[in-house]
Amino acid sequence: MSEKTKAEFTVGQKVWRIEIRNKVKDTFEKNGVFISEHKIIGISRYSICVDTEFFATFSILKKGERKESYSSYLNEIECSIRTNNNILGDGIKIDLYTTSKPTKATLDKMAAFCAVKIDKEFGWLFNGAKEKIYEMIDEFNQLSNEH
Repeated sequence: MSEKTKAEFTVGQKVWRIEIRNKVKDTFEKNGVFISEHKIIGISRYSICVDTEFFATFSILKKGERKESYSSYLNEIECSIRTNNNILGDGIKIDLYTTSKPTKATLDKMAAFCAVKIDKEFGWLFNGAKEKIYEMIDEFNQLSNEH
């Protein structure tokens, strides 16, 4: 394990999962913005384990290595878009496990990441899906400010 990894992540460190879900077809998951708090429970030479319901593991990117498309990394946004000729998509899921406490800026960054992916893969046809994600974030922020 590199020295950078030892300094960057520690056992017991807080990790927040931020999940933004919109209309995932054929599932019982709710739409919205969801934030849950977890902890790092183990760090090995190659991965980090977080205490989620199923023990999420993340690869450790060592100096000089390239990111692999099949690996997940802490503090990296993942976006999944399912579609079947529907302008709002059949499902958009944006996921981030972060070691930084979630803020409005974090949510905005996640939405922007998704918007860029939508623009690259689907173009203007999915503008409604992008708008829906931003509306969900605005609604979440309003509810957070009220409490």
